[in-house]
Amino acid sequence: MENTEKVSKRTSVRAKVFIDSSYEGDLLARAGVSYTVGREDNNLYNETWNGVQMLDQHQFPDGVDPYVEKGNPESGLLWGISDAKLAEKGSGDKEVDVAEIQRMYQEGPLLDGSAPDILVDDVDIEPNEADGWHRIQAGNGYGRSYILLNPTRVNKRLRYPFEVKEDGRYTVYTYYIRRGESSKVTEIIVGNGKMEDRVKLDAGAITVKGQTSGEWVALGEYDFQAGDKCYVDFTNNGEVTGQICADAVLAVKKR
Repeated sequence: MENTEKVSKRTSVRAKVFIDSSYEGDLLARAGVSYTVGREDNNLYNETWNGVQMLDQHQFPDGVDPYVEKGNPESGLLWGISDAKLAEKGSGDKEVDVAEIQRMYQEGPLLDGSAPDILVDDVDIEPNEADGWHRIQAGNGYGRSYILLNPTRVNKRLRYPFEVKEDGRYTVYTYYIRRGESSKVTEIIVGNGKMEDRVKLDAGAITVKGQTSGEWVALGEYDFQAGDKCYVDFTNNGEVTGQICADAVLAVKKR
C-alpha cells in the first residue's frame, strides 16, 4: 500500500484473505485473481439483484433526446447510449457496467475478463530527478501519478523493466494521457536484451474514448521467453514538441 500524499512511502500487508473493496477491483487484477466482467445470472448463485433489472425512477425520464443532432435519428445516438432491447429480467451478460468502473472500453486489453500478465505503473519506478524525470501527482493518469520529462536537447531514457514468467506472444501497451503540454510524438523502445523495437507514439492518431483523459495504446506484439528481462523505455528522441509523459505499462499474453 502507499500513502497518496507521499507516494514513495509504502507499507506491506500480509494476510490469509483480502477483500477488494476498491472502486474498480484493481487489487484483484494485480494479484492475478480470476474475476468476471458483467452481471451474473440470478440463478447462478440463487441471488436477486445480480441480473438484468428495471427499477422505477432509476432511469432517465422520458423526453431526453438521445441523438447527436436533436430530434434527428439519422444523426446517430450520443456516445454511451445503446439502442439494444432490455434483456430478460434476472438474466446475465458480459457487458461492462459503467456505474462501477472509471471508464468504458469499446476495445481494451482486458475486456475479455483476463488478468494482466504484467503491469508496471509509475509508482513501481524510481525516477532520477537529477536526470530530469519527476513524478507528478494528478488524477488523470492510470493511477494517481505519472512521470514527466520537460523538453531538453540531451537524450534521455526512462526504463519500465519487467520479467516474463511464461513463454508466449505478448501484446505490450502503455497508458497514454491526453495532455496539451505533451509532445505530439514520443519514441518508445520495447526490448528484451536480444532485440529492440522503436515505436513512435503519435498523439494525433490516438482517440481517447469516453469521459476520461487516457487510453491504453498497443505498442506491438512480441515473442518473449520465460526469464526474459524485458523493458519499455520512454525517450525524448526525434522531434520532440513538448513534455514526455510516462505512465503505466501492460503486457498481456495472447491466449
